[in-house]
Amino acid sequence: MSEHSLPALRGDLSFTLHQQGDQHWYAVQDPASGHFTRLGRTEYLLACSLDGKRDAAAVLASAQQAAPEIEADEDSVLRLVAWLTQHRLVQSANGPAAMTTLKASRSGLSWSLLYVRIPLVKGH
Repeated sequence: MSEHSLPALRGDLSFTLHQQGDQHWYAVQDPASGHFTRLGRTEYLLACSLDGKRDAAAVLASAQQAAPEIEADEDSVLRLVAWLTQHRLVQSANGPAAMTTLKASRSGLSWSLLYVRIPLVKGH
């Protein structure tokens, strides 16, 4: 990873395409935390271009090659990466962030905008 390259999207995430009327969006499931997140088509294409080797300009170029009609700029890419990082959806250059996510998921308590899951039996 070079000095200006952006982090890679985590490989364990699951994406599901949803359609509501003429709008498309992607549900992203984080198996480590059990959380679901919603991404629009542009954000999805940009996020999928995060390979840990590209800088913001290359990520944008890759997404626009897949879908020339998307409207984004390098600042949009950097804002998305900051948001993905905040939600621990990108690979960490160091292990502590990943370890924090693992510890949080082991507690059994998880939530999203759709549900709250509280374990009734410890360890499940």
